Amino acid sequence: WCPFKATEAPDGGLLLDLSCGKDGESLGEMHCFTPEQLLAMHFVNLRCSVEMDTDTSPASECVISVPCWYTDAQRRAFLTAADQAGLQTIRLLSETAAAALSWGFPRSLELPNDLARPRHVLFFDMGHASVQVCIVAFNKSKLSVVASAFDR
Repeated sequence: WCPFKATEAPDGGLLLDLSCGKDGESLGEMHCFTPEQLLAMHFVNLRCSVEMDTDTSPASECVISVPCWYTDAQRRAFLTAADQAGLQTIRLLSETAAAALSWGFPRSLELPNDLARPRHVLFFDMGHASVQVCIVAFNKSKLSVVASAFDR
């Protein structure tokens, strides 16, 4: 059982028809969305939850992390969805690069200056369905992903 039917959109893309029931019968009104539109709805929901929980002004910017094996098309879909949700994407990072950033930021005073040889760190992400690794070079004001690999 699948809660939607996938069809081809007029532009050749994917449309998901969410108007079908458990046995594939129509529930009446058509509710067709692109994957980007569904993701945009999710972003709006997340933004509203964060704003309510933190009592902050409306969020307008975001940083998105995705698995390193995502294709350029999948990454563009995330950027399109964020734009549709009214969010400006400051940066799109791979998950391992995001982990590297969170590791390096609090250690910035300990890192070599920008003219010195960078400090290389291996980040290993053992997820429930895949393994990702990356080597990152750190200097005081710079992070560079030297290499990344995954088993997917």
